[in-house]
Amino acid sequence: GVKAENEQVWRCADSYKLPRLVFISKMDRENADFANAVSSVEKAYGVSVVPLNIPIGAGPGFEGIIDVVNMKALKFKNGAISEEEIPEELKSQAEDFRTRLIERVAESDDSLLEKYLEGEELSSDEINKGLKNGVLTGKLVPVFCGSSTLNIGMSQLLDAAVKTLPSP
Repeated sequence: GVKAENEQVWRCADSYKLPRLVFISKMDRENADFANAVSSVEKAYGVSVVPLNIPIGAGPGFEGIIDVVNMKALKFKNGAISEEEIPEELKSQAEDFRTRLIERVAESDDSLLEKYLEGEELSSDEINKGLKNGVLTGKLVPVFCGSSTLNIGMSQLLDAAVKTLPSP
């Protein structure tokens, strides 16, 4: 969950009106709970968070992440990444997170909202464009998960920082 040092950094980012990303780490540890951590961030800061990846397993069973934008499972084993189909038991959860993402992204851009309300599917490029707009305006806070010690989810976090945050 959210700790005191997180709150201090968040207040600092608020004072400078900086966009931000959230990374929920230590998914490989015992008692890791992604849903609880996301809920904790929402409650603590009153922001609209959108998970861009969700864990495959937790604790010792943590084996990878699901990319919600591209709907692919990324499994990590011995330092190698393999892209696979989403496991059946996680498909409905991933689809729910993708629907939530698309709704929040569409709300951040009028043209995307119009397209969404007309029932058209948003492409990955449109989702990324709306996401960047939402992050830069402070309407959206993307959430990522992984394990920094196992190097799971780190490259996805860095790629998202390049795609969604302003140039330093």
